[in-house]
Amino acid sequence: MLLSFDLTASLLYRLSPRMLEPINRLSVRGFDKPLDFFLVMFAVTTVLYVTSQLYFGSNRWFEFGPFSVQASRILLYASYFFIGAGIGSANFERGLLSASGQLAKSGWGWIVATLIPYCLMWLLIYIKREILGNPGALPLWYQVCYDVCFAAFSAAILFAILAFFLRFKRSGWSVLDPMQKDAYGIFLVHYAFALWIQYLLFNVDLPRSSRC
Repeated sequence: MLLSFDLTASLLYRLSPRMLEPINRLSVRGFDKPLDFFLVMFAVTTVLYVTSQLYFGSNRWFEFGPFSVQASRILLYASYFFIGAGIGSANFERGLLSASGQLAKSGWGWIVATLIPYCLMWLLIYIKREILGNPGALPLWYQVCYDVCFAAFSAAILFAILAFFLRFKRSGWSVLDPMQKDAYGIFLVHYAFALWIQYLLFNVDLPRSSRC
């Protein structure tokens, strides 16, 4: 998916190098007002994810050889990719992810924003199992509510993680620094090894340990 998004982004850049400028301008605004960026991101990803979920459902997957992706999440992944590309395309030190921006100074607000939809999802799971009787076909209102909570949780936890790392950013050398220039390549190629190891172990009968 990442490689396909990269190829698409390269093609779109050839067609219009300024296509991501609206996202970058919003990122610059997010330097002082990260909540504005969050609300736009939440709105966009919610619309894409909810409509995809209603159309494809949760159990449909697109598969090609060893590659597979949940159909309802393709647009969600794409939106995160291009939003990230828009943030990093220019003005990085004056944008949302600047170490001196408001996101880096955020406190517990993003954690609370993450916990609210997370708890609501558990409440909905309880309603499905205990009140609705765990039906095979869920009501439309339930699907929409759960999907909106999932989109809100996904966006909020992303901001919480970014705020945490920006807040505790430290200058100086790290043991992981030499890997930075190879990080993208590692991310691309690790999938094949991780996936095929799972296939190789699929029919292996491993004894269960008697120790707890």
